[in-house]
Order: sequence, then C-alpha cells, then structure tokens
Amino acid sequence: MAGAMKGVDDIKEWRNALEDLRQSRVRQDDMEEDVFPREDLIAYLIDEGVIKQQSRVAEVYKGRSMLNKLENVSLLESATRYGDLSCVPMHDLIRDMAIQLQQENSQGMVKSGAQLNELPDTEEWTENLVRVSLIQNQIEEIPSSYSPRCPSLSTLLSCTNKYLKFIAESFFKKLHGLKVLDLSCTLRICLILSFDLVSLCIVAHCSLLVIY
Repeated sequence: MAGAMKGVDDIKEWRNALEDLRQSRVRQDDMEEDVFPREDLIAYLIDEGVIKQQSRVAEVYKGRSMLNKLENVSLLESATRYGDLSCVPMHDLIRDMAIQLQQENSQGMVKSGAQLNELPDTEEWTENLVRVSLIQNQIEEIPSSYSPRCPSLSTLLSCTNKYLKFIAESFFKKLHGLKVLDLSCTLRICLILSFDLVSLCIVAHCSLLVIY
C-alpha cells in the first residue's frame, strides 16, 4: 500500500490509507517494542552511514537535531524517561508504514515479539535484506547450521532475547555489509568472530559478552 501512495497529496486519501492500515495490521507486540533509547537510535544512524560529519561529536549533535525535527512533525513521539535512559517512542501507524515500505522491496524482515525460539526459516533471509528485527523473542542460540547469504544486510536488532547465549561464526560469514548488531538486554552471550567485520558496531548492554 505504501508504494501505491507515492505522490498522493490528498489528505483524505492518506486518512483512508491509514485507516486501512489500522484495520489490516496484525501485531502481537505492544508499544514497549516501539521504544528505542535515544542515543542508541542516533548510534544506529551514524553507524549505518545515514549521518556523516567530520567528527563523532558532530554526528551525535546532527542525530539529536534530526530526532528533534521528527518529533516536531509527529513522526516520532516526544522522548520519555525510562530509568536513566531517554527513549523515543514511534507511533504505531508510522512504524507499520515504514515496515511496509521495507517489505515491499524485500529489504526488511520484522519478527519483533513473534515468540520465536529459533531464527526464521532460511528462505526468509533473502539477498535484498537490509534490516532485520528479531527484538523480544525467546531465541536461545544461533547454531552453525545458519549461514544466510545477505550481503546487503546492515542492521540486525536482536535485543531483548534474554536467553540468547551463543551465535556461531558461520552466521556472519556472508553478512559482509553488517554494520550494527544490537544484543542489548541479553543476559550473557558468546560470539565467535575470527574474520574481518571492520565496520561492525556491537550494542550490548548485557551482563557478559565474550568475543573470540
């Protein structure tokens, strides 16, 4: 539907489209899964190359300015405090529209809150994938039998899989473009990375992270 609305400027058509989206969407997650720590979101934008400045400090300021602008036009909701973190909620309809835009081009796979115990099937890991979200599942390990061929995959969000404890080296071998790997809110995890992923940024607010 998102592609069909390209170039449409009639507000009534957009309202109808959003209503259709509201009625048709099937989701098992709740608003908590649409909340990201503000500084982590800025780090994603920097590490994916969306924000490019002469220094990291300048990039962070640019990222904060971008988020402020998105909040001002209601594409993001106002930042909320969760403990010590400033978090950014995304409106559920905006989230669904963004997901549809990604999925229409086979560039996104979203399995947030899908109660997964293992990775999605091999055929779902297409070569066009750019971003994958496996947030808030019950995945315990990624064994050596998984080696997806996704050369364009830049972001893998696997946070809040609190039982995830092992990711085999083979999983990363064909993910040559991977830049952001989010493992935050896992208890303890072991990674085996003996090959070159120079640009990889690992976000891991967990009790124990071991990299070989």
